[in-house]
Amino acid sequence: MFNLLSPKLHDWFEMPTEAPLYQETGKEFLRLWLTGETDADWDAMHPQLQKVVDRKRLAEMSARVIDKFGAIHEIEFKGTRVGDGSQTPTLFIDYSVKTERGTLSGEIEFQFEGLQGHLLGFKI
Repeated sequence: MFNLLSPKLHDWFEMPTEAPLYQETGKEFLRLWLTGETDADWDAMHPQLQKVVDRKRLAEMSARVIDKFGAIHEIEFKGTRVGDGSQTPTLFIDYSVKTERGTLSGEIEFQFEGLQGHLLGFKI
């Protein structure tokens, strides 16, 4: 592995503000999570997130949200935000999640290492 430090390389990576691949990945993550299909979600998570949220905990979180809000009807992409203050470039993708019992805000977090984005966070 090479680690190059140069002032000319500072801030060379430009975050994607339109990221259809990541938008669809986030939407699918929420869809699976909110229908109780958490095994595929757990496999999609970065290993660091898997250390914090194991398979059992992910399934329990899903069950709590489903019990409280009921079945999902629609997941709508709302926009993207670029994280600030972190040394690692971060893309937040926001969603509106319509359920039987209300509308929720959802968020998926991707951090970029090299040129690849990794799913490192989610919330409802």
